[in-house]
Amino acid sequence: MKARSRTLLSTIALVALAVGAVAYAWFGVEKKDQAVQARKDAEAKLYGFAPEKVKAFTLTAKGATSRLEREGEAWKLTAPVAAPAERYAAQAVVDKVAGLRRKAAIAEKPDAAALAGYGLAKPRARVELTVDSGPAQTLELGDENAFDGTVFVRTTSGAVELVPGDLRWTIEKEPFDLRDKRLLTFEDADVAKLEVAGPKRSYALAREAQGWKLLAPVAERADDAAAGRVAGAIRSLRATAFAPEDDAARKALARPAWRVTLTPASGPARTLLLAPPYAKLEEASEVAKVPDDATRDLDQDVFALRDKKVLRFERDAAAALRFEGGGGPAFQVTKDTPGGRLAGLAWTLGSLQASAFADESGKSLAQHGLAPPAREVAVLDKDGKELDRLSLSAEKAGKVYARGARAGRIVQVDAAALATLPRSAADLEEKKPAPGAEAKALDPASAAKK
Repeated sequence: MKARSRTLLSTIALVALAVGAVAYAWFGVEKKDQAVQARKDAEAKLYGFAPEKVKAFTLTAKGATSRLEREGEAWKLTAPVAAPAERYAAQAVVDKVAGLRRKAAIAEKPDAAALAGYGLAKPRARVELTVDSGPAQTLELGDENAFDGTVFVRTTSGAVELVPGDLRWTIEKEPFDLRDKRLLTFEDADVAKLEVAGPKRSYALAREAQGWKLLAPVAERADDAAAGRVAGAIRSLRATAFAPEDDAARKALARPAWRVTLTPASGPARTLLLAPPYAKLEEASEVAKVPDDATRDLDQDVFALRDKKVLRFERDAAAALRFEGGGGPAFQVTKDTPGGRLAGLAWTLGSLQASAFADESGKSLAQHGLAPPAREVAVLDKDGKELDRLSLSAEKAGKVYARGARAGRIVQVDAAALATLPRSAADLEEKKPAPGAEAKALDPASAAKK
C-alpha cells in the first residue's frame, strides 16, 4: 500500500473516532445529563397540577381573606365583595404555586415547635386551591431564610420546604391587590355611546364602524384621535381605594361634578359619578377613591372633539388633482407627473385641518373671499369623477379661508399648510441648477473664500 493511501486511511480512521467520541459524548453523556436534570426538576416540583385546572382559590394574607373563582379566561372576586378581579394578579397566584420548586427539603413531618421556628405556626399567607378532578391543594408561607433570601413554606402534605423568596411578592396580597381597580371596563369596539357631562361643558360620542361621531352639542363626525383620548381617559380611571359610602362621599356624590355614561352595543348602560376624590357607579353602595386630577382628560373643548378635516376623500382613490384659478390656466397633477408629486399633494390635501370654524352654514362665501375663490383644487378619481373640491380665499392678514365641497362649511386654515400647493404648471417642473452652479459648489477655492 502506498504511503499516500495509508495516510488517507489513517485520517479517515481518526475522523471516524472523533465522530464516535462526539456521538458518545452527546448520547452517552449529554443525553444522560439531560435525563438526570429532567428527573431532578420533576422531583423539585412541589405540585403536580396544571394551572388551567384550578377553578377557584382562597387567599389569606395581611389579615384579610379573598375568594376568587375562574370565569372563562378571567377571574372574579366573590369575597369579601363581589367584583371583577385583576386578571394578571389572580393568574399569577395560580401560576406561581403550580410551578413552585424547592431549593431544599427541610422537614417532612415537623412538630409544632419546628413550625413556629419556621414562621409557619401563624403563616404570613395561606392559599387553598380548588383543582378540577382532584383534591384541594394548600400552600402556607412562613419566614424568610436570612442566609439566602429563600422562604419557608408548608405544602399540602404538611412538609416544610425552602423555595425562592420572590414567592412573597406574588401571594402576599389583600383583596384590593387582587381586585380590578378600573371603574368602567370596556373596549372601544364594544361601545355604542359615551356621554360626558361636566361642570363647564357636556358632550356625547357614538362609536361607528368608520370611527367616532359627535352627537352633542353638534352632530357631525368626531376627531378620531380626540375621541380616542376621551375613551382612553375613561378606561384609565382607576380606584386608589374602595370603601363603604360615608357621609362625606354621599354629600359629594349627591351632586357630582361629572357624570360619565357608557352605553355598550349590547347590555345595560352604566353611569359613573365623579366628585374627586370620590367616585362610584350609580346605584352602587361602594365608593372608590380617585386622584384629585382624575377628570382632567375629560374636560375636552368641543372644538378639539370635532372633525377638523377640510376635505373628505380616500387618498388611495385620488388619481388626479386639477388646480384652477391663481391667475393662470388650469393644470393637472397625475400619477405620470414627474417627481411623484401626486401622492405628496394628495396627502397634504387629505391632512388639511381647520384652525377655526368661520361659518357652519357655508353660505357667507363673499364675506370670506370665496365668491369667487382665489384658487380651487378638484380631487378626481380614475374615471375623472370629482371626489371633493377645495375652494381657497386669497391670503389676508395671515388668514386663508377654505371650503370643502362635501363638508360645506367655511373654515379658517393655516396658510403655511398650503405652502406646498403649486400655483401654476411651472411649479411642477423640476428645477435645474444654473449653468456652472454645480462646478462652483465643488470648487475648493470658492469654498475657502466663503
